Amino acid sequence: MTETMGFLGVSVHDAEVTGVRMDREKEFLQLELVLHALETVWVEFHGAEEWWLSPLGTQNVLFDIREHRAGMDGTAKYCADMEVASYWTEKVLAGELTMYEIDPSVGLGGFVVARTVTVKRTARDETPEGPAGGTGRVGQ
Repeated sequence: MTETMGFLGVSVHDAEVTGVRMDREKEFLQLELVLHALETVWVEFHGAEEWWLSPLGTQNVLFDIREHRAGMDGTAKYCADMEVASYWTEKVLAGELTMYEIDPSVGLGGFVVARTVTVKRTARDETPEGPAGGTGRVGQ
C-alpha cells in the first residue's frame, strides 16, 4: 500500500495522537502527532471556529485527516455525516471555512471547521509554543 502525503504534505496514517491544545480566543487548535517514523509533528488549525473531538483515550491512532471544502464532490454529505451544524456547513459550502475530518483507526476522532491548517515540524525534543503558550495540553 502506498501512503499519500495529501494536502498536509505529510502522511498521518498510523500516527499516534499524543496531545491536544486549544485557545478559543485565538481560534487555534493543535494536535500533536507521533508519526510512524517516530517524528513528532504538530497539525495546527488556524481560524478554528468550531470543532468536535471524541474523547482522548489511552490509545489514539489516526487513519487520516481529510479536508472537505467548497467545490469538492461530497462536501455537503461529509458535513451531514459528521453532524456539522447547518450554520457551519453553510460557511464551508460558501468557501469561507473548510471542514477537516479527523478519521481515527482507534481513539480520538471528529472534525474541525477552520480557515487553514499547517504542519509544524521541529527537532524531536522541542515543543512549539504556538498561540496557546504552554497551557491546555492533555494526553501526554
